[in-house]
Amino acid sequence: MSEPLIQVEDFEVRFDRDLSDKERTRVEALIDDASALVRSVAGVDFTDENGGGVPDEIIPVVVAAVRRAIQNPDDLTSESIGNYSWQRDGGEPGNVFLTSHEKRVARRAAGKGSWRSVELQADPGFDNYGPRMWQQPGRLTQQVWP
Repeated sequence: MSEPLIQVEDFEVRFDRDLSDKERTRVEALIDDASALVRSVAGVDFTDENGGGVPDEIIPVVVAAVRRAIQNPDDLTSESIGNYSWQRDGGEPGNVFLTSHEKRVARRAAGKGSWRSVELQADPGFDNYGPRMWQQPGRLTQQVWP
């Protein structure tokens, strides 16, 4: 298993309170889960091998995922007071997940934006110097670019 992307102390500072021993153990496990999830989404390990370390924008992504699991362990998405009712998302309670925004941040931090480039090559035997005329049976003649 890879090293976590953040330490428990990083989470504590941003969570703005000290954790009990029981909470600390759970947070360590959640940080491991969130780190694995971020690595999976980004497709990069974010290790110090290349001298870069963990990008700054990854830290709040891991913190937010862990915070959600701590503050909303039942994955409640709705709750009412009168005639008490609540609704849960289809996910498993207590699991770490990333929002679509957090996934984009992780991919961008890994250098994998949503834009891609593809190198196109012409067929060597194809004359590509202008439009060609062609006709399908029963249709008008059409002009197309190769």
